[in-house]
Amino acid sequence: MLDAKMIRANPEAVDKILQKRGLTGALDKFLALDEKRRELLGKVEELKNFRNTSSQQVGQMKKAGEDPTELMGRTENNRVVNFAGHPRLVGRFVDVMITEARSNSLRGRVVGGVHAHPVAPDPAPRHKSSPPA
Repeated sequence: MLDAKMIRANPEAVDKILQKRGLTGALDKFLALDEKRRELLGKVEELKNFRNTSSQQVGQMKKAGEDPTELMGRTENNRVVNFAGHPRLVGRFVDVMITEARSNSLRGRVVGGVHAHPVAPDPAPRHKSSPPA
């Protein structure tokens, strides 16, 4: 079995060995998949860091007597929307129905499900909102 570090360090030598065994193109496939794997590992680490930071923020809010289920997001027009939601919604797009318009913000409630793709870490996560009914 070949070590991935050795393959990355000596791709020409590995390619010659693979060609002798009739495995042309195998090295290119491996290197492409290895690059994709390394990119995904970086994204996983970013998401783990974001999850840990969010968990710390929830703990700080509880200590300060604030309600961690009160979340804030933004509409597509960049208006602030406050709504009740589970802390796991932090950093994700959710559909929110606007229930009240205030002078400086909107109130809403979560409708539907959470979208599968998390948002990149951002100090003020944006949440997709639905138009008023």
